[in-house]
Amino acid sequence: MKSRIDVFVNHCFPFHFIAVGVVFIVVGFIILMMHPLASVLLFIIGIALTSTHYRLFVDPGQKIYKEYLWIMGFKKGEDVSFQKIEFIYLNKLNIKSGYGYVSRINVDDTIYKGFIKLSDAEPVFIGESKNEQKLIKKVESISRDINIELRKNY
Repeated sequence: MKSRIDVFVNHCFPFHFIAVGVVFIVVGFIILMMHPLASVLLFIIGIALTSTHYRLFVDPGQKIYKEYLWIMGFKKGEDVSFQKIEFIYLNKLNIKSGYGYVSRINVDDTIYKGFIKLSDAEPVFIGESKNEQKLIKKVESISRDINIELRKNY
């Protein structure tokens, strides 16, 4: 059993911002010799856009967890104490969306979300995916590492 876990939860920015970040990195590299200052600026902004994400740190031994924002190696978040980790669970959400004004397009989708249930606090979000097996693989790994039961609420 590991004494603590530190896992990726979710990207901070939507996909199109991450794509812009990749473009900034490429353009920054291309203009490196012509405009070094602009190149460095584009490169830093690109790295920030592509790498900024949310993480979760849990230390069952010290009974603390931290939900934090990871920005180019810097961590922004606060430690929160808990009494006990009860279990980890998965939820299945069916989402219905409608698009369009004149002709309506309805889309049905399913998203799976994972949470850690603590005895004295709100559930802590640990990830989501449209692919059930991908999320189960991630959550089973966490469950094994901290020796906690995994439940499916569907």
